[in-house]
Amino acid sequence: MHKVAYLLVVHGSHHPSYNAAVKELTVLVQERAIGRSQTLGLGRTLVDVAFLEAHPLPLHEQIVAFADRAVQQGMRRIQVLPLFLLPGVHVYEDIPAEVAIARNLIDPKIALELLPYIGTQQKALSGLLLSRMAAVNDSSAASIAILFSHGSRRHGGNQPVEAIAHYLAELSGLEVVTAYSFVAPFLSDILATLKSRQTVKMGYQQMAILPYVLFPGGLTEAIADSVTQLCGTFEDIQIKVAQPIAVSRDFAELIVSMAEN
Repeated sequence: MHKVAYLLVVHGSHHPSYNAAVKELTVLVQERAIGRSQTLGLGRTLVDVAFLEAHPLPLHEQIVAFADRAVQQGMRRIQVLPLFLLPGVHVYEDIPAEVAIARNLIDPKIALELLPYIGTQQKALSGLLLSRMAAVNDSSAASIAILFSHGSRRHGGNQPVEAIAHYLAELSGLEVVTAYSFVAPFLSDILATLKSRQTVKMGYQQMAILPYVLFPGGLTEAIADSVTQLCGTFEDIQIKVAQPIAVSRDFAELIVSMAEN
């Protein structure tokens, strides 16, 4: 069995909170990957992150630089794992194209593997979201949850979000509805629907908004800014916002397990 180097690929952002969270996650993944590697008697491994956007170098150059470091440390197998939740243009076109360019620039003896994007792990992600929801919900109060995603305009691009909402409903026994930032139904549409249904009279005492994003940034800030207004709309319901998925030991464990499998 050969030592493997892991390169996480994220979208990239100039937002300070986003970049701090990416750095923290990378450390967590590295700790777990090194622990697994040493358990198998392979010694240390290498873990780093590359950015599709908001980085001075294009992704393929970042991959080549990482490959050089990996070879220097005795690794000739590299796994590239896209940390993207939805199957859009970045997943199907941009990242594969950049990996193909990098593959032509590195030593052909190096195995450069592009793994499926993390969003394919729908059941595992549902479990992580359930734990985020439990952290903000009072289990004794009747609840409804809104799974809030950026959304994709690609045909079928939002099917994973709908599937996760279904899994969440099964796991929690709660009503889980979806809302999107870039495509309908928008969060405002869902809230208007809930208000017209007289949510309070249906017995709901709290509402959990679950951001289906990996890292904090513009979307999570927008949600936080709107909570005050939402509280005025639903005066008798507590509205709570869960934390993003990524910066946690359980998500780091999912990444390492996915790479191993």
